[in-house]
Amino acid sequence: MKLAIASTAIEAILAHSAAAAPNEACGLLLGAPGTVERAEPAANVAAHPERSFEIDPAALLRWHREARGAGLAVIGHYHSHPNGLARPSATDAARAVVDGAVWVIAAAVGSQEPPPRPSPLSASRGGREQKASPQSEHERGDGEQSSPSPHGEPLRTESGEGRGGGSSGSHTLTAWTMTATGFTPVDLS
Repeated sequence: MKLAIASTAIEAILAHSAAAAPNEACGLLLGAPGTVERAEPAANVAAHPERSFEIDPAALLRWHREARGAGLAVIGHYHSHPNGLARPSATDAARAVVDGAVWVIAAAVGSQEPPPRPSPLSASRGGREQKASPQSEHERGDGEQSSPSPHGEPLRTESGEGRGGGSSGSHTLTAWTMTATGFTPVDLS
């Protein structure tokens, strides 16, 4: 599966992720299958927003109505990982359902996960190409272990002058969908 994300949607995800740090940002993705036209921020109402997310139910209902009115659909959601994890966490997997929704993760670069290693696919909003790939095994801030993904290529982006939470302003975007066998990467190229 391939996913095209409008530059305005990328900018919205990055700005919201930077502003929410050190908490996780979250919001909805509006578009059509294979295309994200808009990313709409929502309040994170999780009990522990520094390590998990829960989209405000009122926002979820509002954006479903607004998407239908605009001829779009809610095709998934995004959230940030201020700790740098560029793939779904065990918490994400435990809460996911097999429904075809797209999960976009904005992982803060320079946090607890080491910076991406060079690879063939990637892009930057800053006008210069940057390369990135799945990172090595690490321990998250909440003690959760993760291992490298054998699939997918992240999209490395710059979100400006380090807005919010001491972040460098650089994020790696990855996209996923839940299948019967677990999360499957979605190609952002």
